[in-house]
Amino acid sequence: MESTDMRDVESILKELPSYAIYKQFSELRDIQFCQKHFTNLLNLQDKNSNITEFCNNISGIIQHLYKNKRENYFRENCQYVNFYIYDRIKIMFPPDSALINSILNNINIEWYLVNKNLLEEKCSFKYYHKTDEVDKWNVMKIIYDYKKNYNYIKGKTNDYDACIKYGKYLNKVKKIYEIKKSECCDKDNGQCGIYFFECKTIEHPDTLLQEINCPALATDNSRETHADGNKDSSDNGSLKTSMVAISPFIGILASFFLSYKVNT
Repeated sequence: MESTDMRDVESILKELPSYAIYKQFSELRDIQFCQKHFTNLLNLQDKNSNITEFCNNISGIIQHLYKNKRENYFRENCQYVNFYIYDRIKIMFPPDSALINSILNNINIEWYLVNKNLLEEKCSFKYYHKTDEVDKWNVMKIIYDYKKNYNYIKGKTNDYDACIKYGKYLNKVKKIYEIKKSECCDKDNGQCGIYFFECKTIEHPDTLLQEINCPALATDNSRETHADGNKDSSDNGSLKTSMVAISPFIGILASFFLSYKVNT
């Protein structure tokens, strides 16, 4: 499985639009909803103390979806919900396949009822009972987030420092994209669509790297610095020339003053 470790670009990720949505999800809680609708999930809490916190969090997200159950809100956020849940599972729980499978099975069953009764069947939880389900979702999350962050990055890289920063993020994504493109697009693997990987709608990161064009911005930055240096040198040269020009005049005035003092 390819690496999904994005910790070294964490500070960059926090600035991007997709991560603002995840941050909002992370702050949502609903204890009563969890206790009412996810009782089987809570029964796993003896095995891991994070179960209750996790349950309260996803319950808060469901309530948030319910309160904002407009068609376009579901369309824009339901995919994020799935990616967020799998991301939290990877972070909060040990890689114990039995525990992970129990968590996913319980979410899947109880979310089905919640989706039917509260969410108008517009935001289902995606679970395909694969052995590496969590890893697959976390890899695809990186690609999905990149797709959603594309235009934001394109509009923000108008200076060299920003370009270098986002270039680092894009090069991380590029390694994963090339693997997934080979699996999903070159071989026409229909299974990738279940993770919202749509070949025709995802630009290669190289395209954006070429558009933001860090080397050109580096050249422009160097020219500006050089121009500022030349301006400072020119100003200093003008000052020196002026001092040379007025030095004889100062000498004449000094001589005249001394002569006047002697004669008087």
